[in-house]
Amino acid sequence: MHHPTEANSSTACRDLVIEEATEPDTDIFPAVERSSGERFRDQGELAWIADDDVMSADDHRKYMATGVVLAARSAGEIVGFLTAEQTEGVLHIWQMAVRLQLQGRGIGSKLLREAYQRAKARDLKCLTLTTFRDVSF
Repeated sequence: MHHPTEANSSTACRDLVIEEATEPDTDIFPAVERSSGERFRDQGELAWIADDDVMSADDHRKYMATGVVLAARSAGEIVGFLTAEQTEGVLHIWQMAVRLQLQGRGIGSKLLREAYQRAKARDLKCLTLTTFRDVSF
């Protein structure tokens, strides 16, 4: 699989599109999550996350019918995703990931904004997620 290189990383986000994921997209999500997890490699007690299991394509697919599953695409490649479940009047984000070499370019923020818009359109009362307080994304 082709991964954007450092040389083309800055251009890889100019044409960013956030859209509803397709089933074939979810086959790529585990590799994106593994790449994203490398951010934890130098986080001391959290370093184990870099080698932890990732969410399977099937797990992402189960949220497609009732939740929100988004793909961030640039130059035709998936560079990030967000998977959320609608439950009890809220949209809960189970997983969000951006390829390591493209982090810090606003892709995660755009994924979150789109999830927020979709929660608002469904008249949900809030958007929730669990994250790490001391890890800089």
